[in-house]
Amino acid sequence: MIAAFRDQRLSQSSADLESLASSYAEARGGLERECESGCAVACTELGRTHADLEQAQILLGRACELGSPTACGLRLGASPEEAKASCEAGEFLACPVADAPSSSAVAQAACADHDVRGCASAAWLACAAGSCDERALGWADEALVLAPTASVVSTFAASYCAAGQGERADEVAEAMCSAGVGEACGRRCVQAYAAPVFVAEGQLELAKELVVLIELQSASDPSWTLAMGLMSAEALEGYAEILRRFTPKPSEPGAAAKIDPALREQFPTLVAAIERAPQLDAKKVRYWLKRLPDMTEEQRTNLLSSLRKQWWMIAEDGATSPADYVAQTIAGAGLLVPG
Repeated sequence: MIAAFRDQRLSQSSADLESLASSYAEARGGLERECESGCAVACTELGRTHADLEQAQILLGRACELGSPTACGLRLGASPEEAKASCEAGEFLACPVADAPSSSAVAQAACADHDVRGCASAAWLACAAGSCDERALGWADEALVLAPTASVVSTFAASYCAAGQGERADEVAEAMCSAGVGEACGRRCVQAYAAPVFVAEGQLELAKELVVLIELQSASDPSWTLAMGLMSAEALEGYAEILRRFTPKPSEPGAAAKIDPALREQFPTLVAAIERAPQLDAKKVRYWLKRLPDMTEEQRTNLLSSLRKQWWMIAEDGATSPADYVAQTIAGAGLLVPG
């Protein structure tokens, strides 16, 4: 039954955006009826693709009660034994990442079985690793066709945006918004300095600040920027709050320096790093700001690395770190966290 459901979805085309959401609602209706009648596999498939995490857990819980080892292992807080049983039952995404070469290999194996979470995760992990190529976009396309839900649409748009195909990201977001996927409404692919990001309209300035704050973190990776595409406006503000807390504030000489807006636009991260460097006095701040345009790219990279190594921040007790926040965002969207 699930194979037939997935085959029916794959007969659709990602180019036909108008019918994608409506046909999915119709096909899902059949699964809902089967689940209500006590079919465990139908409840499992519904839970695995539900847009709302809380409702997904309710459906997986029902499927588990109906005897599905797969559903038991997919629930949040599943025991190692339950996860193992789910893995052995053929649920790739329940298998420990340590048992595979990488989380990407697990996701790709699941996508080969036409699993929506596997395809979305495979696309996400490739883009998070800086490999947002045609293969990755193919996985994003398949995920969209299989289940055009809120998290899948966001993953699709974030991936296409990161790949430099912002028009396609915007087209899908607009079409899915018209089809009732509210989370896609008002979001666009915008250029935040050198990074294309998928965020709500009117949040370009916040996105630009976030891109700089992320680059100032010595422990960041590309998923920190990509994850912005999965965040609501409220979540994006929360992300900014945490990043600000983990980043040094401008030093006294840095705050007093007169900085040409064009220089800040050209070298946003380095200017911010110089402003915040506690080891630089007023004379050194002026020196480095003056030198920036004439430096080689390698020299600029080395300067940023040097400045970052000489500061650290300890947030308030109990504060979530930026890495934790990103991991929670990714997991909340039903995707595998890079590992």
